[in-house]
Amino acid sequence: MMKKFNFTVLAGICASAFILQTYTFANEIIGDSNPFIEEQVNNPQLEPKDLVVYSFAKNPSKLSQSNEYLTRARATREYGFTRVHSSQIRVFDNVIRRYKDGDQEFQRSFKRQILAGQSKADLEKFSMLFAGDTVNLDIALTSKFDLLHSSVGGNFIPDKGWDQLTRIVKSKELGNVIIEIMAFTGDNGLLMDKDAVNFDVNGNPGILIVMEDETGRAETSLTWADNEKAYTIQLDRNVNANGVMASFKNLTQIISGS
Repeated sequence: MMKKFNFTVLAGICASAFILQTYTFANEIIGDSNPFIEEQVNNPQLEPKDLVVYSFAKNPSKLSQSNEYLTRARATREYGFTRVHSSQIRVFDNVIRRYKDGDQEFQRSFKRQILAGQSKADLEKFSMLFAGDTVNLDIALTSKFDLLHSSVGGNFIPDKGWDQLTRIVKSKELGNVIIEIMAFTGDNGLLMDKDAVNFDVNGNPGILIVMEDETGRAETSLTWADNEKAYTIQLDRNVNANGVMASFKNLTQIISGS
């Protein structure tokens, strides 16, 4: 691993979900600037932070090990979805159960260890809070959504709270919806493959992947970011079918603000 970097590359996991990247950077660079060249690694003033949109095709890196997500993103853009085997479409009841079980384990073990080293003031004020602003998310979920689960985790930021938030909700139009938000606090951010970008949320780049099997079972994932937060939404519907896209776009636009 390169010195000063602490991140995993934007890649497909669990069929279509994404890993959000964290890394140690200093100044913002948006475009094709290569964040891995020696000059930038050795000179922090040249390194980007927050959101980095970077073409792995033009600048190959060992950090980009699979391009399956790229193939799926392109198929989604061209055809509305990518055809997959039925085994690759997840049962969201099971996915949601794993989220809940994972949160319980985090509460029992890692969270307690992390908070043990924090100040009394942080424990009293921020131990249960998300480090970012949730006003837009709260507005987006005020109606038509039933809350199934909510949790915070990730890294604890003194005087702010946790840098990751998860809300799992359900609605008639969108079905089961898993919303994950990562606040860019301190030294973390998102590295996004420019070649996979196929969606826009309030002028911010996103990667939309819709998968559908031969029986019509489907799931959708969208990852996008601005310069304050990274967002991922997963749901058990094809958002390009049956008039779902209007409700989906409305949700994403409200969540990240205009």
